Amino acid sequence: MVDQFLFYQRRSAQKQMLKAKSSINWKEFDCYEAAKDCRLCLYVFRKHKKPLYIGKAKQFGGPTGRYAYGYRYLVDALIKSGCRLYIAELSTHAWKRVDNYENTLICKYRWYLVNKRKSESLSQIKGLSLPWKISDQKTTTQSKKSRARK
Repeated sequence: MVDQFLFYQRRSAQKQMLKAKSSINWKEFDCYEAAKDCRLCLYVFRKHKKPLYIGKAKQFGGPTGRYAYGYRYLVDALIKSGCRLYIAELSTHAWKRVDNYENTLICKYRWYLVNKRKSESLSQIKGLSLPWKISDQKTTTQSKKSRARK
């Protein structure tokens, strides 16, 4: 009886650790210059409450980044046109599972239907935090305040 109790206690502790490891901190960026130094990251371009693109990068910007200096105008144009850029920097330990993080976001939003990627071979991570949940609430609050001023 004691062995079973210890087994379940250990198992629930392991589940909590996995859940804690799967939570990542998203930041919203308003220009290329602010985002270019992000390393080992997941990123999401989002417009009209739908992801436009989900990806991963060892280096987001800079001379050798996924979006090298030549792309800075594209990234800034996307942001100025109403796109939002969310980036989550991962630890080196979490980076080893970056394909699973990316796959989770792609499958959750059925993006795999567009990019025809074979997502079945990768795992999905339960409890992965989404980049815009908190941000949408802040935007809604700000827009209500601005409406009240008018």
